[in-house]
Amino acid sequence: MHTDVVVVGGGPAGSAAALWAMRLGLECVITDKASFPRDKTCGDGLTATALREIETLGIDVRPHVQPVRRTVLTGPYGKRIELPLVGGTATPSVMCAVMARAELDRMLLEAAAAGGAKVRDGCAVTALTPGRDSVEVTLGSGRARETIRARWVIGADGAYSTVRRAVAGRADGRLPGMHAIRQYLDAPASDVLSVYFPAELLPGYGWIFPMPGGGVNIGVGVQRRAADCGVVCREALSSARGKFTLSGLGRLYRDFLHRPDVVERIGDVDPDDRAVRAWAWPIPSDPDLGCVGAGRALLVGDAARVVDPMTGEGIGQALVSARLAAESIAAAHVTDGPAAVTAYRRRLDLHVGRDLRFARFMLGVMKHRRAVEWGFGIAGSTAWTRRNVARWMYEDYPRAYVFTPDRWGRFSMRGRGAY
Repeated sequence: MHTDVVVVGGGPAGSAAALWAMRLGLECVITDKASFPRDKTCGDGLTATALREIETLGIDVRPHVQPVRRTVLTGPYGKRIELPLVGGTATPSVMCAVMARAELDRMLLEAAAAGGAKVRDGCAVTALTPGRDSVEVTLGSGRARETIRARWVIGADGAYSTVRRAVAGRADGRLPGMHAIRQYLDAPASDVLSVYFPAELLPGYGWIFPMPGGGVNIGVGVQRRAADCGVVCREALSSARGKFTLSGLGRLYRDFLHRPDVVERIGDVDPDDRAVRAWAWPIPSDPDLGCVGAGRALLVGDAARVVDPMTGEGIGQALVSARLAAESIAAAHVTDGPAAVTAYRRRLDLHVGRDLRFARFMLGVMKHRRAVEWGFGIAGSTAWTRRNVARWMYEDYPRAYVFTPDRWGRFSMRGRGAY
């Protein structure tokens, strides 16, 4: 089989990359080792960036999301501030919404298939063989084997990407920057999103996200490396060897569930109840834009490690990287692979890289309880700071906006939410 682009991975980044590539006149095949529909462990939050990218793809997720109207932040010393989530001054718009990943992934993949992409789910990639002007992708499904010759490959296959290993020429030995754990629990319907910054999690945090139709997504996320953790978090997580352990993360999660303000919101919950099993997952929140492609292969989403180091948010960045990769391939389609890789790396750094570096800096600040509490004092001081901290938090404008004057404009601070 011959095609222009093989996209490895059928999640948001892969489906979006295929949709953009087809818009630009390229034929696509999407392959994924999982069979869809399938669930994906995730916080389920969609920022303004993610919502805008989805809207630009022509996909209407509004009937399937829970819009968030207010965010309540709780600091390490118990201070609370409430942030209004209203984008724009004339017409209120959504800056944050919550949507189950199983539903989001299904909608995006179905849109790609409806747009003409050939979907091979339940088929793992077993080999990538680069050539001068093409790549051979071998798929395996039981005894069946299929080889596809493509001019380009887009790796959207997650934190432990097969394509990334092929691009780097070796296994990537770095551990993901963050690890998170979450459960779905019953709770009254709400439009309030709660984020907690207790000392034992810093610079990580705990969350309660309201799900569509009622219930919540509740969890905690922490840094894996001791050097990135605050003192209290490091002591809580460390094993006898001083390394991150899932058992330590589980203890932190159980302690979080028993916080009085959390119990007040969701009731008393047994975290070991199998009916509400908790799932943990790694988050590649350690950006490395030096390895986002080689030859005729580009990486997007978690495979490219374009995840916000401060929040662990990755869907918005994944969708942006998918669009940039497709555009770079289309621009260099009749030339060689290195031209596309160079253009993609440059554009990815311009649109995403600067914000990821700033988020990495903020991660270092958030290790310190007093710095977080000081930030709370500033954020909650006026109506203007509360409104704009909310917009910054949910990426209604870029993370490093203040330090990147090339993005300043007369109307750039007015905000427009997503829809």
